[in-house]
Amino acid sequence: MNRTSLTGFRLSFLLLSPIILIAAPLHAAQVVQTFSMPLTPTDITGSLGTGTFDYFQSSGAPFGAVLTSVGLRIEVTETLQSLSVTNNDANNSQTFSYISYSNLGVVGTAPNVDKASLDFQLFLNGGINGDIDLIDTGPVLYGAGQTINYAPPAINATGDSGLVGANSIVPYDTTGSFTLGFTTTTFQAFVGGGGNGSNNQSTDAVGTVTVIYNYTVVPEPSSVALGALGACGLALVGWRRRRNG
Repeated sequence: MNRTSLTGFRLSFLLLSPIILIAAPLHAAQVVQTFSMPLTPTDITGSLGTGTFDYFQSSGAPFGAVLTSVGLRIEVTETLQSLSVTNNDANNSQTFSYISYSNLGVVGTAPNVDKASLDFQLFLNGGINGDIDLIDTGPVLYGAGQTINYAPPAINATGDSGLVGANSIVPYDTTGSFTLGFTTTTFQAFVGGGGNGSNNQSTDAVGTVTVIYNYTVVPEPSSVALGALGACGLALVGWRRRRNG
């Protein structure tokens, strides 16, 4: 191989190599969508705790985005604003416990398998009695006709599914929208006391539902070409300097 052809070979290698390097990188990013329910008296029914979310292709992800995973989360905080418990036996003292808790139901048009996963995680992360344990007084002695106030001050309790990965990303990799949210059912119970206990309770709640799309982006062809052209220009300048030197 003569000097001219060898130099041409080196130049060709320099011109082609930057294209291979520039085309490779993938950039990870995410789209986060959140529905926040304002403070609402419990129980939460109907669509009060339900948000609307865009599927991935309608979520504003950039051109060339490839969906890699989907995360879902439901977090609900109930607040016992006021609670009084009364022994209705005006003649005798009574000992009984008062318990209040709330169970959460996952609703919406999101895939059923993912709603079931969220429901199960809320159960696993829940308290002894329900998904959200508001109060368990334990056995308390009440005098004849006595009333005890437990709240205020307000008592807060939270149910959180944590971030749950979608069973499959395929149903989310489309256009349009879906709904996802929760309902609450609050329970009160007396243990002991011969049926003489009664209560006056006020409870409200706030909630947040989150959908997270993780994705990667392949650089647009125009960007790759522009980068390659710039790299080629630098290689050519270097070759000319060495040749002229």
